[in-house]
Amino acid sequence: MLTITGGFKPHGIRPPAIISLMVISLVLAAVIEFLAQRSQRKGGLSLVETADDVSTTTTFAYMYAPTIISVIYGLTWAWIDLDARRMQPWVELSRPEGAEARDSLLLNYPFGFLAFVPIQACRRKYVAFSLSSRLDQTMC
Repeated sequence: MLTITGGFKPHGIRPPAIISLMVISLVLAAVIEFLAQRSQRKGGLSLVETADDVSTTTTFAYMYAPTIISVIYGLTWAWIDLDARRMQPWVELSRPEGAEARDSLLLNYPFGFLAFVPIQACRRKYVAFSLSSRLDQTMC
């Protein structure tokens, strides 16, 4: 007989994935701040006389790299957010005291309007879930 101890959690809501995303977020914020201060000190690309003086690497770095990084970051965050939304009803059902239908099976987080999801979670006192949401985290 197969028994599962500790419950099942998708990879997206396990601590390594969430901690990794937090570290990546902090690193991205630090890199953006560093680049902004460096650009202010040195004048950015305004010191270049012609467009031909800018290297291909520099052109790629300021035209395409930010888009690629933000798309990958957004997809990763969406993956974690969707896993948290899908699993919340089952987390509520797995509590020893059980859960009411409105707090478990009838939750519609995966299909809710994104702006209202953290507000719904705060009203139901699901602080961890509301903090994983993709909107402003000061709503609770």
